[in-house]
Amino acid sequence: MTFIADERFQSFYVENSGVWTLQIKYVQARDAGIYECQVSTEPKISARVHLHVVVPRTELIGDSDRYVKAGSAVILRCVVRGALEPPSYIIWYHGTQQIFTENRRGWKTQLERGAPDLDGDIHSTIGSLIIESTRKKDSGNYSCSPSNSPPITVSLHVINGESSASAVTSSAGSLFDGEYEFNSICLV
Repeated sequence: MTFIADERFQSFYVENSGVWTLQIKYVQARDAGIYECQVSTEPKISARVHLHVVVPRTELIGDSDRYVKAGSAVILRCVVRGALEPPSYIIWYHGTQQIFTENRRGWKTQLERGAPDLDGDIHSTIGSLIIESTRKKDSGNYSCSPSNSPPITVSLHVINGESSASAVTSSAGSLFDGEYEFNSICLV
């Protein structure tokens, strides 16, 4: 038996089975690699196991800075990829405040599990925050915070209609289902 200072690692023997088990608690990406079990007999017996650690990630669908005219609808979307199981929930925040859509007229959230995303990955989960009519006070940072993946933030800039007529347009790419394309407009 090998001893290691990291208390997340523990080996134990299952009585009457002849089986030794290595348990790693709170697995991290740095734990990936080859592990070898050796038995001190003659000849030596060993078995190698390659541990691949799956690290879920959260990505935005569209630009990380979104510009919309006041009164416009906007859909903020994030996708969770690489998770062994879908998140049980995705919470949206405006700044540090959790968004409760039942308290906001024209706001809703959606959670779509197991459907193909833009890369065709059917193990992805897409979370959407839909605002039907934006107001200037809706400007700010919005965070998509899944239960099993790191959060990601998008900045929403709501521009009043009195700005000058020149505009810069940036494509946010096709949305999840391929039926819509969202173009954000920055009025200068």
